[in-house]
Amino acid sequence: MIMADSSHHVRLVAFDLDGTLLHGDTVCEAIARRLGQLKRMQELEHRTQEQTDRIGRTKRAEQKGPNKRSNKTAEQTRTPPNV
Repeated sequence: MIMADSSHHVRLVAFDLDGTLLHGDTVCEAIARRLGQLKRMQELEHRTQEQTDRIGRTKRAEQKGPNKRSNKTAEQTRTPPNV
């Protein structure tokens, strides 16, 4: 996001590379769209997110330790409806 005043001086430049502040296209998608490579960038971002998710699951499992894994079934771990 770039904001300029009436004299066209740039007053603010903000980057939201991970999409936590702005919604819609990521910075990379906006650039890729202008270069005609949007689909390719979306595929790359999707693969990157899958890898990030996989790493997160692995780290959480490691933190639990080999003897601390839950034996609960998916049915037992569902969030109650009022939570």
